[in-house]
Amino acid sequence: MLAAEFSDATTYRALEVHRLPVRLGHDVFDTGELTAATIQSAVSGLESFRTRIGALSVADHRAVATSAVRDSRNGAELLERARANAGINIEVISGAEEARLVHLAVRNRISLGSEQWLLADLGGGSLEV
Repeated sequence: MLAAEFSDATTYRALEVHRLPVRLGHDVFDTGELTAATIQSAVSGLESFRTRIGALSVADHRAVATSAVRDSRNGAELLERARANAGINIEVISGAEEARLVHLAVRNRISLGSEQWLLADLGGGSLEV
C-alpha cells in the first residue's frame, strides 16, 4: 500500500508505505487455485489497509490484481471477500497493463533518457520483459 499526497498528476509525496507479502501465486501455479489461508491473509491485509486509508482521509484508491488472481480458478472469491470484508474493489489487470504500470514506476525512479532500456519484472509466477 502506498498512500500519497499529489501536487500534480505525476508528482507526489508518500504518506505511508506498507508491504504485505501474501504470495498469492505460490499455490495458484501449483494447483490452479488460491488457498483459503492465502485468501484470508490477503483479506486481512486489505482490511488493515482500509483502516489506514480511512485514518489518512485518502480520497481515492486503486487496488489491482495480476496473474495469480487472473489465472486462478477461484480468484473471484478473493475479489468478493475483498469487497465485502474490506470495502476494497480490486481490478484484475492484464499483463500488458501490468507492464505499463511497471514502466511508469521505473520511469518515476530512474531517468531513462533517450537510451533504449530493457525492463524485466520478475513476479511470483511470471517474467514480464
